[in-house]
Amino acid sequence: MPAKADDFLHPHPKAVPRRQGSTPPNPHSPLADQAWGALTPPGAAEFDWEGIVPRIVNPTKVAIIEQLRQRKPLSASRMKRLIRDPEDVTLARLIYHCDTLEKAGVLEIAPAPPSAAANERFYCLAPQE
Repeated sequence: MPAKADDFLHPHPKAVPRRQGSTPPNPHSPLADQAWGALTPPGAAEFDWEGIVPRIVNPTKVAIIEQLRQRKPLSASRMKRLIRDPEDVTLARLIYHCDTLEKAGVLEIAPAPPSAAANERFYCLAPQE
């Protein structure tokens, strides 16, 4: 039997009852309506992508990509030395962003050069389609 668009609104048969005093779920979401149609419905104002993208794009991820465009491959510790504001970016944060960019298909693991430490992971830009 094919699923209907509003099947996700019904509770699962084995759902645990809500605690008394908790907020009941919203039975209808305007975002659900948009998910089944176009991103910008006919007659609606255009979305201002140029205004919002600079506010949501992570500057550390942009710095990683820019470093890898100029030099490849690089480890997170080597990237940290090359980034302009190294005190604002910790090594742990760089590794986190490299891993998320790898999972997103933007970066890939590169072979380590012979001079690298045994536990250093090197990244390069993944081929873009």
